[in-house]
Amino acid sequence: MLYGNLVLSRREVLGLMMGAIALAGCQRRQLPPKQEPLYRLPHLKQARHQPLVQQYRRLLKQRMLLWHLGDPPASPDENAALILRNLFGPDDAQSLAQALASFFPPERLWNDPLRQEQVRSIVDKHQEALAQVHRALELPLAVFPIDYAKGLEADLRFLYQVQAALRLEVLAGLKAAWQDNLDEATQHMVHALHLARALQGHRHPVVRIQAALLRNEALQGLQSLLVRHRLSTAQLGQVLGELHRAQAALPEDHHAWIVDRALGLHFYEYLYAQRWEDVITGEDRQRLGNELAHKLRFAPRHMLEKDEAYYLEEMEDLIALAQRPYWKRRDFLSHLERRLRVKTPEHPAACVLLLPDVLLGMKQQALDRARLAAWTLALERALGQQGPVPLSELTGKSYRVSQGKDRVVVWGTGALPGEPEVPVLVPRPETP
Repeated sequence: MLYGNLVLSRREVLGLMMGAIALAGCQRRQLPPKQEPLYRLPHLKQARHQPLVQQYRRLLKQRMLLWHLGDPPASPDENAALILRNLFGPDDAQSLAQALASFFPPERLWNDPLRQEQVRSIVDKHQEALAQVHRALELPLAVFPIDYAKGLEADLRFLYQVQAALRLEVLAGLKAAWQDNLDEATQHMVHALHLARALQGHRHPVVRIQAALLRNEALQGLQSLLVRHRLSTAQLGQVLGELHRAQAALPEDHHAWIVDRALGLHFYEYLYAQRWEDVITGEDRQRLGNELAHKLRFAPRHMLEKDEAYYLEEMEDLIALAQRPYWKRRDFLSHLERRLRVKTPEHPAACVLLLPDVLLGMKQQALDRARLAAWTLALERALGQQGPVPLSELTGKSYRVSQGKDRVVVWGTGALPGEPEVPVLVPRPETP
C-alpha cells in the first residue's frame, strides 16, 4: 500500500473494483440462490475457533459489523455530495482524474509554457463542471452515499469525481494566477480545499485517506502560488478560514479503523470462499513472497480462523490506541511492527496484508492533521496573529517558526518514512 503517494492502496482498488463488479450484477461469479453474500459474513458466523467466535459475538453485541456502520445522514436539500457525485460520467471521471494527475505536483508547471497551454485548454473546456462545483459547495453538508453494509463491494467511484473536481480547481487557480487574477486564483484554491473537507468527515477509511491525499494536492497548488505571489490580507484570510473549518470538522481517527476492521472481516470471507483472485493483487503477492502466498492461498479453514482471530485482537488495541494523539502511539506501533514480523509465518493475512495497511493509514491521518496545523500556524503568523505554537500530531514536537520581514516559514510538520519534510512558506500581505 502506498498511502503516502497519490496511488490507490490495495483496499482502495478493491473498493472501486468491487463496487463496479456489484453494479454490473456480479456477472463474473454469481452466488448460488439462497446463499448469503460474503459481506454478510457467512463463514465467520459458522466459525469454530473459540477466540474468533467470541470476537464475533462481541462485535455483534457492540453493533460494529458492516451492516451496523455508516455516516450520519444529510438532507438532500443540504447535501453537496448529490451534485458532486454526478459532475462527469462514471468513465469520464476516472479518465479525467488520471489525466489531471499528470499535472501534479503543480510547481513544475510555472516554467513550462506548453503545459500551461494544456492547462488553459482543459480548464476552459470544463467551465460548466467548475460552476456546478461552486454551486454545490454553497450547500452546508457533503455526505456521499456509501453502502457500508456491502463492505468491499460498496461503490466508491464517486472518489474519481472529487479527484477530478479538486484537480480542476487547483489548475483553474493556477491559470488565474498566470493571468494575474489573484482574487480568482484564491477562490479556486479555497474551493479545492473545501472539496477535500467534503470527503474528510466520512468514516470509511478509503474516503478519509483520499481526503488527506487530495488536501495535500490542494496545498501543493497553494504553495506554488504563494512562492510567486503575495496575496492580500483578505485573500489570505479566506484560505485561513477554510483551514479553520477543516480543522474543526476533522473526525476522530478511530472511526475509520472501526470501519476498516469490518472491511477486514469481509476480506477474510473471500479467502474462506477461495476467491483469491478477487482480492489479492500483484503487489500483495510480492509482499507475501512465493512461500507465504502459496500457504495463504491454500490455507485450511482452521488456519484462516486463527489468522482472523489474531487480526481482530490486534485491531481492538489499535482502535483504542487511535483515540490518543499519534505521537503518543508511536512506541506501541513500533513494537507492533516488530511483532508482526515475528508472527508473519503464523498469520500471513493479518501480518502482511491487513495490519500494515492500518499502520500506514494512521501515519497518513497524522500527517494530514500536522499539515493542516502547520499551514494554519503559518497563515496566522503572516496575518500578524499571535498565540502558542502547537505540537505536530506526527512528531509530537513544536513547530519551528521563522518570521522575516516579508514571509513566514514553518518547519517541523514531519513526513512519512522515505519522504522529505516540506516546510510551509507564506509571504506576508502587502502593507496598504
